[in-house]
Amino acid sequence: MADVTMRPLSPDKKKKTKRHTHEKRTNQIEPTFRAALPLGCCRISEPIRDSSMTIASDPQLIELCRKVRRLCDIDSRHSFPYGDCRKLFREAGEAALDLIPALDLHASFIAGYCGRGQMLAELSSQQISRVRSLAGRSFFEKNPAYAGLRPVITQTDVPELFAFLDWIEEMRLLLMKVIDRLEARTSKSCESTTRGGRQI
Repeated sequence: MADVTMRPLSPDKKKKTKRHTHEKRTNQIEPTFRAALPLGCCRISEPIRDSSMTIASDPQLIELCRKVRRLCDIDSRHSFPYGDCRKLFREAGEAALDLIPALDLHASFIAGYCGRGQMLAELSSQQISRVRSLAGRSFFEKNPAYAGLRPVITQTDVPELFAFLDWIEEMRLLLMKVIDRLEARTSKSCESTTRGGRQI
């Protein structure tokens, strides 16, 4: 068998390897806004819904889930409007302070769940309540401190921010229709279980 000797890396190669590893980690730690929170928000950490409540039994729910996923995929070309947010800050001053992190958090949560598509039907009752509490209101309803900016967020002055907010709100409203449907099914399931228990 040939004797294989491992040669130590040269300083230049060490730096290159170290830099490559750092870039790889950075890409994982600092993804785009749409992937920033979804993994944490949408990880299935609770038992999925009972198998008797399969999505196949509800065609309307299937269609809603497909629509929300399509909207998320088709309009994912929207990148976060950093430029327009900074422009708004220069013009509005402290009224637009911390707008970027607040909007990023709101958008990431909504896009994260919408990206699940038909897997939304597997949300537990606790997860449904969480989505209801965090996505049940629009960005400006959740963040009244920025309500004064609404008149100056126009398609003419800040087109990217305007389109981004419009997209997120459209996804949010469709997501809430899914949640409404899931809550209705959960309620029916509970009523059926209760009636069944009384009959025994």
